[in-house]
Amino acid sequence: MFAHLVVRMQTVTGAHIGEVQKISQNPECIKQLVNIGPKGATRWLLRLCPKGRTERCDYFIDEDTKDVLLEVLSGSLLEGGPAGQERRGPKNVNGRGTGPVG
Repeated sequence: MFAHLVVRMQTVTGAHIGEVQKISQNPECIKQLVNIGPKGATRWLLRLCPKGRTERCDYFIDEDTKDVLLEVLSGSLLEGGPAGQERRGPKNVNGRGTGPVG
């Protein structure tokens, strides 16, 4: 699912992989703009730091990309870690993991 988000972000916004990796779930990064434009539509904006800059820049995303982003974030929260990572069981006596949980 994260790979799908990366491809969407790169094609829709032109963001580089490093910028996509900087997406975070906080109010400063993900913004909803209401009643914007001639039709008064709701638009979504990501505020990311491009390489070599310290201030955030605006990346507008469409509704489909927003849905993919929220799906990745919700999957990450449900799994208890970053999206795409397997949860592992406790370490055994030899220090090796017991494999994927669930």
